[in-house]
Amino acid sequence: MIDKETIIVPGMIVRHDDGLKYLVEDVRISTIGYEKDHVLGGFVINYTQLDQGSYDPGSKWSKDEPGFREHFTPVADAN
Repeated sequence: MIDKETIIVPGMIVRHDDGLKYLVEDVRISTIGYEKDHVLGGFVINYTQLDQGSYDPGSKWSKDEPGFREHFTPVADAN
């Protein structure tokens, strides 16, 4: 889990609860609510899958900030 004090920035590498690594591409102000826990005026994190999983590396994803923080952990070493 990413705590509220950690700033999420482009270039950050994170690990999902399932063990796969992802690269944060950008952080944008949310203008649409496509997730049930959407907070208008919050942030949307756009990220790219780095590891092979159910989807191929390079797959693009987006998640509202609260859900992103709940399921990802920063990776100190990108290897």
